[in-house]
Amino acid sequence: MALLRPPVRRHRNDFSIHLTADQSELLVRLLNEMAEMLTAVITEPGPLDPGSAENSTRLARLFPPAHSGADADPDLADREEEYQRLMREELVQSRLASISIVRECLTSPRHLLEPQMIAFMQAINALRLVLGTILEITEDSEDLDHLEIFEEIDDPERDSEDPNLGLQVAYDFLSWLLEWTVQALSS
Repeated sequence: MALLRPPVRRHRNDFSIHLTADQSELLVRLLNEMAEMLTAVITEPGPLDPGSAENSTRLARLFPPAHSGADADPDLADREEEYQRLMREELVQSRLASISIVRECLTSPRHLLEPQMIAFMQAINALRLVLGTILEITEDSEDLDHLEIFEEIDDPERDSEDPNLGLQVAYDFLSWLLEWTVQALSS
């Protein structure tokens, strides 16, 4: 396989993103879907609404608990509930702001400054967390060499009948993109 051009590159004082039109379109579509889910968590009437419960489950990794052990200790559970009540909207607004920055960067390509690249990295990671939750990927799951994902897509051994194949390919793409983004930010 020919070497691919890095999708994210650092220049002296800024960064550039190099994605195909299809990759950018996929990323914008996924970001839009995540923005809708995040907005629904704030605006939907409550936990009895099935859409709200499904969104909350899918977005759970975006709102990690502040107090470990809250499920076993009633005092910690109360503190955790208060923390989530106070911080949820701020966390959602932060995620939505990152999504907005990334959509703008992808629809109007230009050189980006470090704060924009950090927003890009955060949005990509948030998408990975959501897809990882849907796909039930955990820290114990097999770690794929994400630089080989484009070969994996055409792998005849891959089950084309798997209903999650598209989600898995999107997850692999986001992992690959996140890896390049972190490399660019740390170089």
